[in-house]
Amino acid sequence: MNSQRAHAGRTGKFWAKLTPNQPDNYLKEITDDGKILFLTLEKRIGSLNIEIAKRSGEGVENVVVYSWTDFLTAVETQNNKDHNHHLASDLLQIHELCQKMDVEGMPPLSASDLDPMNGRVASKLSDVIDECNTLLREWEHSDFQGLNTVSKKYGHGFYFRGCTCECFLENDSRKWFVGDNHTPIWLRVIGSEQMGTEKRKHHLNEYDALNAFDTEYGMMLHEGMDKRQAAFHIVDEVKDVLSYLQSKIEDG
Repeated sequence: MNSQRAHAGRTGKFWAKLTPNQPDNYLKEITDDGKILFLTLEKRIGSLNIEIAKRSGEGVENVVVYSWTDFLTAVETQNNKDHNHHLASDLLQIHELCQKMDVEGMPPLSASDLDPMNGRVASKLSDVIDECNTLLREWEHSDFQGLNTVSKKYGHGFYFRGCTCECFLENDSRKWFVGDNHTPIWLRVIGSEQMGTEKRKHHLNEYDALNAFDTEYGMMLHEGMDKRQAAFHIVDEVKDVLSYLQSKIEDG
């Protein structure tokens, strides 16, 4: 096997999808106090937990999802008590491979990945962002003077001021799979002269702990939305988030 095929094989294992038997059929084979362990990359823990929960329901209590990094660290800790040089060397190589797959790994393409509808949806997300730009310009508490729309490596977005906050609204393909809530649309509250970074983090988390990450907020979309509906939904959420932050500023 050449090096490219070997690399693809390793990537496939790290990013492999759950099989039809996982985890439900496995759960049938263990005792009530038994556990099923899934080892995965750090960046895939959130999405894997969501998929397992959808499939197994109450059975999720018997499933443990653990990162390769934490697992290998635990093995290394035990190995250090009675050092095995060969095991230590193997662990180091696996650690390096996991780090590479976490950062650079791409899941092997499947037929569903190559469906042209995926490309259509991805391209339309930029159109949704542009539609949001138009709608937010009509909001009395927005200001776009001197601020630009930008396209970047992972997506497309625009800067604006909402209430007293400087913001950036974008679709970001990387945050789509890295963020635990799995949405392509993100509002970044960059700054505010009247509210420091730590307070912005605190109040965003207070507003919605599930979708707030530091000073960023993930806009959840719903099945069945078309482009126009998605844009109105996002803009309404942006207004709600920024109005909430403004109320906290006014409360002192």
